[in-house]
Amino acid sequence: MSLNLFENTNIPYVIYASNYEQKYAGVRALHHLCHALNQLGQEAYIVGCSITNNKLQTPFLTQSELSRMISVGVNPIVVYPEVVHGNPLDSSSVVRWILNTPGHIGGDKQFDSDEQLFCYSQDFVPSEMSALNLRVPVIDQSIFNNTDNPHDDKRQGTCFYANKYLIAGYKLTDDVRESVSLCQDVKLTRTELAAILRKSELMYCYEPSALMTEAKLCGCPVVMIDTPYLNPELEIDIKGYGISFGTAPEDIDEAKRTVHKESEIYDQVISDSWSDIIRFVETTQAHFALSSNLGNRTQLYLKLNQLIQYSEREAHEERLLPAKLGFHDWFAKNSLTEVKATFMAERMVNEWRHQPSFHLIVVVNATELEPLSLTLESLQTQLYQAWGLTILSNIPAPDIFNDVPENIEWIQIHSTLNEEIEKAVQTAQLDWLLQLIPGDKLTPHALLSFAETINMASDKHFIYSDEVVDESKADIWFKPEFNLDYLRAFSYLGRSFIVSREAFERIGGYTGLAYVHTTDLAFKVSENYGEKAFAHIPDV
Repeated sequence: MSLNLFENTNIPYVIYASNYEQKYAGVRALHHLCHALNQLGQEAYIVGCSITNNKLQTPFLTQSELSRMISVGVNPIVVYPEVVHGNPLDSSSVVRWILNTPGHIGGDKQFDSDEQLFCYSQDFVPSEMSALNLRVPVIDQSIFNNTDNPHDDKRQGTCFYANKYLIAGYKLTDDVRESVSLCQDVKLTRTELAAILRKSELMYCYEPSALMTEAKLCGCPVVMIDTPYLNPELEIDIKGYGISFGTAPEDIDEAKRTVHKESEIYDQVISDSWSDIIRFVETTQAHFALSSNLGNRTQLYLKLNQLIQYSEREAHEERLLPAKLGFHDWFAKNSLTEVKATFMAERMVNEWRHQPSFHLIVVVNATELEPLSLTLESLQTQLYQAWGLTILSNIPAPDIFNDVPENIEWIQIHSTLNEEIEKAVQTAQLDWLLQLIPGDKLTPHALLSFAETINMASDKHFIYSDEVVDESKADIWFKPEFNLDYLRAFSYLGRSFIVSREAFERIGGYTGLAYVHTTDLAFKVSENYGEKAFAHIPDV
């Protein structure tokens, strides 16, 4: 790292990341890398999002900073996580940070030979690839710790984490019959999560997760359940103090006896990570020293400029909307009035060419029956009734489902989840698909609005609307119009969307897509039909 009083000789970094969210360790790692680089005196910016952590030094790339880069002809180093497809910014200086196995969550399985590869763990790197270590710890020890814990010598109860495991349709073991769920569908702040871990006797884990370390830092031993998500190579990597592989009493006792050592180990991990980050700087600065001033940078600058505009608009709306109009005021102002409903009904009779049918799909596990009831209640209030519901579950239908309307079916999963979904879609032959999760609630006019948009724009195959992300926090997600470049930078489509059955079948269903499939599905629709196939409804 060179020092110069007269000019900046180091190449700036542009880190491509989603909004900062505590529940996504990979996203946190990207933001923390930006912070660490700035702490070391480098010039690093975040692009592709509008929410950062105020505790971190993670400035957004602004128009003025981009103009300065253009004026001196600098080509910033762009850092992509492995989940980003291709090189959406057309940069000639690309670092790919492998935060999970390529293709496991999304993104490509192979990367361009010109990209410089780094990894959070060598376990994520396929045998045909080579990547340098770059581990950036993301756990806040001011929250996750066992310091002065009055519950430590009288811990009671257990908790468990099985997010991907349950999504895949597997059943929980009897070990967690009385345990508290810490899965991602349970809305907990980081402080609330730490409070549970500081009181719990054990945490059962069905898949590797950053939550394992958070638990041990809180003095809660971890018991790994033998599942398809735990392979021998990964087991070697996560072995250590405070963790038991299996439920043998002697192994659990050893985990309890040694869990206190995790804090000391994590302090060393943080210390060692600075060596990784310094090497990252030295390696990337040397590697891209020539390409930073070579090649056509026009497309990079144009796409960065476009990305900045989107992010600034999103940030502006997020800052100003609460001040202009409260959550309940907004809903009161924008709810479906009798007059609006009358106009929509008249258009349905006089202008609609056909009445499209909707296939609603919900995947449910045994712990989600209560939130499922909320979803069912909202469906009963729909003004537009041309819909059918398929409930897919790893458990048999409860007795109450013996007496439900004909347009609701419960299917017990016997093969893979994607196969069951695609079979249900093929059998039902309804026009449009909408996948929900238990607890999702549709406003009464939701399907009516979708149906009207279908009739007003018959060339559409993917229609999305705004949505309430967290009703308890009055958090409304206002989405922009469809833009493919922006989508490559930020997965902004959310869950409130429908896709035509024609498009769904043409792209091969969900096979080959990540379970959090919205963005990959949109890319496939765009590849087959172009951007004209998308429509946005600016309403919740």
